[in-house]
Amino acid sequence: MKKIIIISSFLLFASLSLQAQKNSKSKSPKDQQFGFMFYNTENLFDTIDTPNKKDEEYTPKGRNLWTSDKYNKKVSNIAKVISSISPSNFPSIIGLTEIENKAVLEDLLNTNSMKKVKYQIVHEESPDERGIDCALLYRPEEFKYISHKAINVTFSFDSAARKTRDILYVKGVTNSNDTLNIFVNHWSSRGGGKEKSEPKRIFTAEIMRHYVDSLFDKNINANIILMGDFNDDPTDKSTEITLKTAANVDVSDNKKLVNLLYNKFKAGEGTLPYKGSWNLFDQIFVSPNLITKKTGYKINPSDISIFKPEWLTKKDEKGNLITIRTYDKNSPNEVGFSDHLPVYIYLNKK
Repeated sequence: MKKIIIISSFLLFASLSLQAQKNSKSKSPKDQQFGFMFYNTENLFDTIDTPNKKDEEYTPKGRNLWTSDKYNKKVSNIAKVISSISPSNFPSIIGLTEIENKAVLEDLLNTNSMKKVKYQIVHEESPDERGIDCALLYRPEEFKYISHKAINVTFSFDSAARKTRDILYVKGVTNSNDTLNIFVNHWSSRGGGKEKSEPKRIFTAEIMRHYVDSLFDKNINANIILMGDFNDDPTDKSTEITLKTAANVDVSDNKKLVNLLYNKFKAGEGTLPYKGSWNLFDQIFVSPNLITKKTGYKINPSDISIFKPEWLTKKDEKGNLITIRTYDKNSPNEVGFSDHLPVYIYLNKK
């Protein structure tokens, strides 16, 4: 009888140990993370002249002599950037801007380094005159798509203003049952000067804030992520005042978004070089709940990163560090990456 009890106890212990090992294997560190990435790809254009769009410079006979070889190199370069962020754990969500159409996204996902991940695409053609759009890629095993909407931005106060890109809103659920509301932005550039163009970015910030407030009105603990190229720095009026953001969670205002890149900017870091200094236009804003929540995926703001490997930058003639752009008139036969650097963060499951 004693032998039977000892043997039974051993078998029970072995069974429990085996189950613990299985659980440990199924919950590897990468299974406990959910990655976000944003990247302005700078003119990810095919070689085709699209009617009613100002894309002629990115055609074989255009100013940039944009051939199929150059296009394929550009696509390969963007794929290299994305796949290098975390080679063993690709981002769960990728926001992209300056995308010409869905076809270039399909070509991107068909590259050797990308096709193994099987990303799904969310994209809508926008009215932008140059033909550039916002897009979102997601890993279906980590994010269940629910719906999306293209939010139109029309500058009613300026009849002469060019048509611009939509804001892309995507709603979905993570594999830890967190509902996420994600907005991919590309606000108006500083063409004509910062002050002259600022009203357009403030106007877009008002539209964006309206949608944020609508979500908060339904659920004060809504999980909201804004990512994009805002063409303003973290301390500019559009991003800090109109959009209502702060460097940290504001306990006195639980509707204020947290700018994950604010402290990077204050430390002198940036994503876009300009005349010897760096702007930080590429930003990620999140609702407070994503930082303070007790369960599911949670953000540690200090984990935010700007991806800046040596091969994405070079020195200019003055010795300043700059990005390797898509097209450089001084090296017309070479194809670079982008004028922007990507930003990313991995959320950890609690």
